[in-house]
Amino acid sequence: MGGVSIMNDLCQSVEAAEIHALLGANGPGKNPWPISSSGVRGPRPTAGTILFDGKAIHAAKIQERAQLGITMAWQEPVRLEGIWGE
Repeated sequence: MGGVSIMNDLCQSVEAAEIHALLGANGPGKNPWPISSSGVRGPRPTAGTILFDGKAIHAAKIQERAQLGITMAWQEPVRLEGIWGE
């Protein structure tokens, strides 16, 4: 069963203290880039390299990436009983 290519020739630079957001309608594929960068379970790169501060992190575990400050913020946070209501 063949896969579908969802990102090609992507090059993104983020400088210190910058925040970038991907906005748009549901469905066009905004999630693969942050999922791949943060190491969240999901689509994985089949080629290329993910660099952070000049070091390759494409094989790093999600915990290692989180320690570097790389994470993904969800559009709607999970509700925790007693914190955001029920």
